[in-house]
Amino acid sequence: SFSFRASGSSLIIPVIAVTIIVPGFVTATSVVIYKSFGTATFDMGIFNQMFHSMRKNLSAVTTCERGYALSHFRVHGSYILYLLLPVYSIFPSGETLIVSQAVIVLSGVIPVFLIAKKRGFKGTTLFFCCMIYVFSLVILSPCYFHFHENAFLPPLLMWLFYAVESKKHILFYIMSFLVCIVKEDATLFVICFCLYLIFEEKGK
Repeated sequence: SFSFRASGSSLIIPVIAVTIIVPGFVTATSVVIYKSFGTATFDMGIFNQMFHSMRKNLSAVTTCERGYALSHFRVHGSYILYLLLPVYSIFPSGETLIVSQAVIVLSGVIPVFLIAKKRGFKGTTLFFCCMIYVFSLVILSPCYFHFHENAFLPPLLMWLFYAVESKKHILFYIMSFLVCIVKEDATLFVICFCLYLIFEEKGK
């Protein structure tokens, strides 16, 4: 059977290499799709217009979302999108959003690596734990449906899990806050996770 022995530090290079190649392929192909078929109003047109407005005056106003001018945040509380604004300000285009989405989603392999390593996985097992995340269709497929704020959820949730695994309380609070500002219903992830911890940690 195929296996190899390697420390966690020596596996970082192949994991990073694959994690660079995969988003490179995803971004290249998703940008080609975007440029070939143009921009649909829902949802890419909304985000294009919203980021243009954010870059201009931070207002996040759209006119195509409800047929009249209003802030996108009156529809969804996706305040985390302001974190992408510096990148968009330098490269103001729809392609920037698509590329950023793939990078954000696949950055979740970092906490996956740390969690698996902390759990005692090493060698082949540690490597393929990371590959399961990197090649997961649930992670990759949404990148081909243009841009969406939910791209922030996989890495943030993985960092949230890592914070609990490592008992890093400040990191836990930061990641919980960031998850909550991805979208109003994302708060349910934090609520359910905290409910689990209440019962799991009872008496400890």
